Amino acid sequence: MLVATVSILDAAVARWFIVFLAPPGPPGPPPVMVDVPPSLLTCALLIVGIVHDWRQRGRPHPAYLVGGGSLLALKLLQLPLSTTAAWHAVAGRVLALAG
Repeated sequence: MLVATVSILDAAVARWFIVFLAPPGPPGPPPVMVDVPPSLLTCALLIVGIVHDWRQRGRPHPAYLVGGGSLLALKLLQLPLSTTAAWHAVAGRVLALAG
């Protein structure tokens, strides 16, 4: 439950970063790099659960290791994948559905 909550918490935390730390410029979608620091911050919330399990059970729950590791890998791969031609083709098709 905590890993699932942390995975959807990125948008809320990213809004704070965008509002208070966004550089001045024309309105539009922010660059992908803006989402990396809030994502790492929310992934850090999993450390609280891991420490709790470690102190209570002597080891972290496998859900933290698998889910948290997957979430962290996804967030770290987000930036390099966003610059590929394949991703731009997919994003272009999705945007074409809106018009």
